[in-house]
Amino acid sequence: HIQWIQKWPQLGRLHYAVKANFNLDVLKLIQSMNCGVDVVSLGEIKRSLAAGFSMHDIIFSGVAKSFEELSWSIQNNIYQINVESLSELKKIIQISIQQNKVVSIGLRINPEVDAETHPSISTALKDSKFGIDFDTAREAVKLLQNQNLVQLKAISFHLGSQILNTTGFEKALAVLKPFYHELRLQ
Repeated sequence: HIQWIQKWPQLGRLHYAVKANFNLDVLKLIQSMNCGVDVVSLGEIKRSLAAGFSMHDIIFSGVAKSFEELSWSIQNNIYQINVESLSELKKIIQISIQQNKVVSIGLRINPEVDAETHPSISTALKDSKFGIDFDTAREAVKLLQNQNLVQLKAISFHLGSQILNTTGFEKALAVLKPFYHELRLQ
């Protein structure tokens, strides 16, 4: 129901993964429902802008973001960058200092949970290259305490694709909840 979706920004906001379908008509429909987008490249950012989204509607996720993509995103006031590694966070801090720009980030945590999907598309196992472990996340938070241009706004996780049962999400939330409370106390 569209009227209900339009009220969601009071509760939070949905961000559609552009990699799922980047058709302009689909993106325009999603934009008309006051949803944001989650992108993984500068190309997806520009496609989203062409569909009518503003930079404030865009969360930049994904591994291997280039220095140029991060720099462009920060210069153009992107809503949030989801950080996948400590080295990426260090690049973001460097760029924010060079540009003297405030940037909001989220930390993508790997909860090391089996989502019971095909191993090739599971992204939250212990040996996964996606997201950061809890010790690295704590190191990232310490790094952020020494500067004020990069602001931690969110923590997130991604378990994989084609997940048919909610057990993995329940396990991931149970693992992330204590870490979330730990961060709130700092």
